Amino acid sequence: MTHTSFPKSIVIRITILVLLLCVIVGIKVYATRDMNAILRDIRAHYTQVATIRTTRDASVSLLSSFTAIKGNESRIRAALPSADYIVPFRDAVEDAATRVSATVSVTYGNPEATTFLLPPRENSTSSEQVYSIATSISIEGDARALEQFLTELEALPYYFTLLDMKSTSAQQDGWEAGTRTSLRGVLYTIHEI
Repeated sequence: MTHTSFPKSIVIRITILVLLLCVIVGIKVYATRDMNAILRDIRAHYTQVATIRTTRDASVSLLSSFTAIKGNESRIRAALPSADYIVPFRDAVEDAATRVSATVSVTYGNPEATTFLLPPRENSTSSEQVYSIATSISIEGDARALEQFLTELEALPYYFTLLDMKSTSAQQDGWEAGTRTSLRGVLYTIHEI
């Protein structure tokens, strides 16, 4: 009797141990899946915070520029092309690239309203709202052309904020032979409301 009950108790103990191990592994898998979802949410929130900070910094910069020109709204208006017609900015960027012997392509996002309003013009009742347009500029040329293009871009009479720049050498000869540079920025425009 003792001989037959001994293997039975071992089998029961092993079965309980296996079941307990399965429950522990199941809980770990479930917890890991939840942790991965939480980590994805945290990464998404960090990305949103970074975007908000970038937008806030650009807005503070724009506001300080407006404050510096306070009382001279005509200069502000001249630096902000119409949100419906940004061709003058596009032409100025392409002309700058031509002057420095670089190839450029520019893409624009949709205009997005900011919280900034310009006061109404004299003898007018309508205000103008400042809009931002996400802008990507891709430049191909040597390092000297890139440097000259950035100088030309900075001198343009428009409110354009550069947010990000990435350069890569196109050839093994290094930066002098040819570079491809991607610029990401914001063009500020106005729209009558």
